[in-house]
Amino acid sequence: GKLHSASIHHFENVGIDINGLKTVNLSNGSGQVFFNFNTTLQNSALDLHLNAMHITGLISQGEAPAKLSLHTSGAASSIEDWSLTKLNELSLDGTADLTIVNDALFDQLDLVTLSGKAALNANFEQAYAKSIDASNSSGAHQLTLHGGTSAFQGGSGNELITLTGFAPLYKISGG
Repeated sequence: GKLHSASIHHFENVGIDINGLKTVNLSNGSGQVFFNFNTTLQNSALDLHLNAMHITGLISQGEAPAKLSLHTSGAASSIEDWSLTKLNELSLDGTADLTIVNDALFDQLDLVTLSGKAALNANFEQAYAKSIDASNSSGAHQLTLHGGTSAFQGGSGNELITLTGFAPLYKISGG
């Protein structure tokens, strides 16, 4: 059989060949994470589990999947920069907070789905994320959105939403 998941703990900088992997567990590490994607995964999904991670660069080579599901547990994690260029959908669930520092390479992000009690602190201003759905979340999200292109559905958490850019054309709904 094929290997479908991998777990890596206590590391500084790591490279992972994603050929056939569906789930990657990363914990108690820091530095850059390099993903080498097989081109046959182009329209599939990857589950990335994070616990106490400080990722300075999430870098892909090859065709990254269209959907990335982030699952958090244990201690909070952060991602400072990334280059997943074909990412259309991003989801976050779990119990530990996540901070995404640089969104500049979210150029094709259509949908962000937030659930569970994990809070997301991110700036999607440059991403032009079309829809952010936190309706199933109790996290205290802090998000910056482009007011002219983003729709936001809040959850039961105490969200702080900052709008930038043009006057809001889309709706923002509370939870």
